[in-house]
Amino acid sequence: MAMAAERAGLSVPPPLPPRPVMYPHEKKTLFLDPLGEGKGKTKVCLQSTRAFMRMKGCKVSRWTCSTLPHNRQQDSTSCGVLALKFETSQKAVHELRLDIATSLLRESDDLSRLCFYCGMEEQDEEHWICCDICQRWYHHQCVQRPPVDQPYLCPGCT
Repeated sequence: MAMAAERAGLSVPPPLPPRPVMYPHEKKTLFLDPLGEGKGKTKVCLQSTRAFMRMKGCKVSRWTCSTLPHNRQQDSTSCGVLALKFETSQKAVHELRLDIATSLLRESDDLSRLCFYCGMEEQDEEHWICCDICQRWYHHQCVQRPPVDQPYLCPGCT
């Protein structure tokens, strides 16, 4: 995803480093990185975790950092799914993405009564105009109204 944004000329922030899961009562950290952990990364995680816990006033003399076996990310777009579930196959990643998208859509608020330009709701049906291409609805006052005999094209479709 980052590469596609860069090709489109968009500024892309650097990826966030993997976040460890800490178990303070067990004096251990679980470190999982979709790109692979490696001894160097695991050592840095252990040092960072110990420093953080020291700042919090905890004794860290026997603190450990471990990882679990998992498949590595094979592309530039699956890090989110891997970080959530550490799925093992491309098919599983695709199915989980579809499941996440479906859940987000199912749980979203109804946006059909909102102007696509300003995001506000309008109760009076006469003040709406629909784009003839994308079928999005807009308030008349938010967009330039075309002559009556011409189709309306929203700013995104012109």
